[in-house]
Amino acid sequence: MGLIGVELENVGTPYSRAPLLLGFLLAASLVYASASAALAGAASAGTLQAVQSRGYLLCGTTRSGPGLSEPDAAGHWRGFFPDFCRAIAAAIFNDQDAVSFVETERGNRFQALSDGAFDVLMANSSWTAERDVTLGLNFTNVLFFDEQAFLVRSSSGASRLQDLGNTQICAIENTTTIRRLRELAGSTSQSIAIRAFASLDAAYDAFLARSCDAITQDRSILLAQLSIRAPDPTQFTLLDDRPAIEPLAPAVRSGDENWQDVVRWTTNAPILAAALGTDRASAQRAMSNLNSQAFLYATQAELAEKLGLPRDWAIRTIAAVGSYDEIFDRNLGNASGHGITRGMNALWSQGGLLVPLPMQ
Repeated sequence: MGLIGVELENVGTPYSRAPLLLGFLLAASLVYASASAALAGAASAGTLQAVQSRGYLLCGTTRSGPGLSEPDAAGHWRGFFPDFCRAIAAAIFNDQDAVSFVETERGNRFQALSDGAFDVLMANSSWTAERDVTLGLNFTNVLFFDEQAFLVRSSSGASRLQDLGNTQICAIENTTTIRRLRELAGSTSQSIAIRAFASLDAAYDAFLARSCDAITQDRSILLAQLSIRAPDPTQFTLLDDRPAIEPLAPAVRSGDENWQDVVRWTTNAPILAAALGTDRASAQRAMSNLNSQAFLYATQAELAEKLGLPRDWAIRTIAAVGSYDEIFDRNLGNASGHGITRGMNALWSQGGLLVPLPMQ
């Protein structure tokens, strides 16, 4: 199935910040377990039961670059997407490190998920109708809004794709980006020759070796890879062309609504926490307050049981990985050294596209 490696992660991560609208977060998360989960209930002997029996989550991921998803020097997976797998593990096991990362290539990631190589695909995967309907998969919720972009050498003097004239562009097979590139090439008088590669490594290597005039992929991936591949990243620039927004979401196998709900609502919890001004530090304080716990959990335990999770699943998720603000900042924002701005990934109340799904 093209899998490169599997690793059991046992590394914690530091976080910080502090408000207090946590009571609502926990109560709301317990109130809403979704209609499908209420029907399937804990009796559904599906993926969640398999994960619980195994004792850890299998998380499919790809090497997208620093800040997004990449193993560090010690081989431990770091980045925005691995942290959301840790959120799921924390909700199920109260242990964010109860996750084994399975590396897969972009070209076969969906087939690997269908074949049962992992429980959830957490990578730069765009949610499209074709994938959702025809591949036997379900996407759960958008965690990151990206956009297709083109990277060129600054020496080209180009600011738009048309400035390149007759050009060769490197792209990766079986991606939404190469499909749009083919549509673009067929609709313009500009001569665009497409060089397709099976992997990101091969495409980027060809671009840096000047076999292509440009490379196209998600903007975040182009920038993350540039930081580790180019001797001098300042010699490259992104074109102004942005053919499409890429809504990136976790994917699970179809036919297990309970597991789909588990992934959707556990990964939604950090977004809701950010909207409520709740962070990891305040969640940890609430977990140590037994009176608060007893009050908040008592009447909602039945709904949490129908979802198949412990009644404190939402608060333990935030206590482990923090809010969306914290996840983004430590992996991609100012605290990471990458300095990527939130842009479309800011909350709707701050001019972005990120909206927490209501829990109640």
